Amino acid sequence: MKNLNTHLFFGVLTLALQSHASEVFKSFAEDRFESQISVDYFKTEANYSSEGTSSGLPSGNSYQITDIHILGRYVPLIDFGIYAGLNIGNSQSINTVATRKNSTLNNITFGADYLLYKADAFSTYGDLSYDFALEKVKSDTDSVLNNDGAGQLKVGLTSIFDFGGIVPFAQLGLNYRTQGLSTLLTYGGGIEFRFENSLTLGGALNGYLTIKEDSNTNQAFERDNITLRVNGGSKRFYGINPNNLDSDIYLKYSYDQDLSFKFGGGTTLLGSNSAQGYHLGAAVVWGIGGRRVRYSRPVRRENPVIQPRQQTPHFQEDTNDGVNQDYFKPVKPSKEEYVKPVDEDLKIETKALPRNSTPPVNDKEYQIKLKKLKKKNRP
Repeated sequence: MKNLNTHLFFGVLTLALQSHASEVFKSFAEDRFESQISVDYFKTEANYSSEGTSSGLPSGNSYQITDIHILGRYVPLIDFGIYAGLNIGNSQSINTVATRKNSTLNNITFGADYLLYKADAFSTYGDLSYDFALEKVKSDTDSVLNNDGAGQLKVGLTSIFDFGGIVPFAQLGLNYRTQGLSTLLTYGGGIEFRFENSLTLGGALNGYLTIKEDSNTNQAFERDNITLRVNGGSKRFYGINPNNLDSDIYLKYSYDQDLSFKFGGGTTLLGSNSAQGYHLGAAVVWGIGGRRVRYSRPVRRENPVIQPRQQTPHFQEDTNDGVNQDYFKPVKPSKEEYVKPVDEDLKIETKALPRNSTPPVNDKEYQIKLKKLKKKNRP
């Protein structure tokens, strides 16, 4: 069992920002492979100002994006998993001048996760990943934005509790972004209600806070000019020192231990220098191999039961070697050789010897007479 101190140490660190369709509950069974395909749609017609108030985009403007995320994860060692994924963004912005569309493979992700602590009703794992941005935002761009155009180093923690079908979870993380963008503290929490008919109803809150300011904080107008020109004014991406809190309600169905489906949606609740809108999402998780363990139902590990191998005898006796095999057969005595019981009518007479008599000595026998030694008197 992992030491709880390790958990507390990583608790000081933080968790990677989760997408709406990401899978919080993971399996750490050795030799397990899982794949996930998720689709998330987001639309906005308003922004949160730097003071946190909601303000609509210019008349008739809007922004929407559909993200397709493909992820593969493998557990080469018990408690340790590695994964890789890619994201395809398909965005559209509308303003009074033009309607812009853009579809690109915008980032590739590599990461690893490790099970830090596991008990009957509590489990926690750490996560480390890096998103490689395949495109950067240029000041003269005329394409609608699909992402922030920056690499992202994410480290974090996920903790899961189990109260017999009611499963709360909490997340905390750090997101360091390149290209001078602000560093974000990410957080989240939620709860799942598991039913006996393979259905799960869940809800979550996911958010982020700026903890290190953008290098262009004093030139916010440069960012605003770009988003106003190509994004219809939306600050879904490329905002200065953004803060945001989003809600998510979802339904999951487990077809079996290796296949599950997820559908959900939600809306932003508050923020600053970020977009206000709603999202819809769906995901499919499929896995093979390993001993499948639902991470939301942690239990103490038990030693695996090793089944004895069935050994097939390879030795075969050669009876065609020219030797008479009758010599090796077990001997069965005939009935005539059995000892016959004594006739009950036969009586044997015995005579008792006299009391002081000595039985006759055979020529081959010897008699030994023992004498008792007398003790000598000591002077």
